[in-house]
Amino acid sequence: MKRGIYVVKTDLEKQIGVREKAFSMVEIFSKYSEVLFIYSWGQYVYIDEFVNKQRLKSQRLRTNTLIDKIKSINSVMYSEFRKKVDYIYMRYTISDKSIYEVLKKAKDYKIKTFLEIPVMPYVKELLLQKKYFRFIIDKLIFSKIINYVDYIPTTSEFYLKNENLNNKLIRYCNGVNVNKYPIRKRPPFEDKINILMVTSITFWQGIDRILEGLYNFYKDNVKFKIYLNIVGVGPEMHRLKKMVKKYSLDRFVNFRGKLSGELLDKQFDLNHIAAGSLGRHRTDNNNISTLKASEYCARGIPFFTSVNEMCFNNSLNFIYFVEANDGPIDFLEIINFYQSINSFNYEKEMREYAIENLNWEKVLKEIILRF
Repeated sequence: MKRGIYVVKTDLEKQIGVREKAFSMVEIFSKYSEVLFIYSWGQYVYIDEFVNKQRLKSQRLRTNTLIDKIKSINSVMYSEFRKKVDYIYMRYTISDKSIYEVLKKAKDYKIKTFLEIPVMPYVKELLLQKKYFRFIIDKLIFSKIINYVDYIPTTSEFYLKNENLNNKLIRYCNGVNVNKYPIRKRPPFEDKINILMVTSITFWQGIDRILEGLYNFYKDNVKFKIYLNIVGVGPEMHRLKKMVKKYSLDRFVNFRGKLSGELLDKQFDLNHIAAGSLGRHRTDNNNISTLKASEYCARGIPFFTSVNEMCFNNSLNFIYFVEANDGPIDFLEIINFYQSINSFNYEKEMREYAIENLNWEKVLKEIILRF
């Protein structure tokens, strides 16, 4: 059996979506190879061994600083390189010297290298966050790093200028563990509509478009009510709460914070429709596959989005595509959309679609074939 290393330096204690995705991928990879999963969790670095979707061993190393953490992760990898390793799969965060050194060392041992870049391009995202130093470092080092990469898995429909680099791209959909999620129980639909958005609260999610749309809607509508429930946290929360107060939307907008398990399941049962990403055009990467869309599909809740979701097409009746711009969401259109599908058994259709098209084993097939 082949043996691989899967590495995530992002703190999985804080990043719920990345955490669920990483563990799902490791489980599937471990059906086809032994996997040493090395990841960051709070102050610790964990080293887990997976075989046939089972975690056989786990150990952790305590670290005091980010530099200590990177050194610990690299030290474990270097030790493993001296053993039998067929491939290394790294989730890309940002270029730095340590990534360059690891990939270069891996090639010295003739190990296949996979560098996952989930969202491409990512430059504008860095600049919007004012991470100028990281942008400069990335620009200096990325061109060197890529020479030691065999494959670039990505959930983006993006083409690089360099044709040789394009040949390294492996596009895949963000999958979902369908059995993990219950099909939501559809709430009654009368004189109100509840909207759920499970998201990181960032500028490129476009939540401000919803608030602007609600403000416009309530200027002309009194009887029908729309309520927004936002599940998640992030740097935009303060600005959005100020918008809610400015537009007198306090009664209609609820920030639910981080939720999981039964509390999250309950939110899906209470809401009629979900909101996908509405601002990815702001970061020049609107042709992507999002985790939230796959989860919405598995749970059976229809949704609207401005993203060109690469794993869904325009003919599916449970998705409504809005314009990818900064304009307010037109909620009369959203209400009409929901009314048009409310008599259908879309939960069954969505669940079947997720099983057939979004299960992790299927979406990762092209990556696994290259091990």
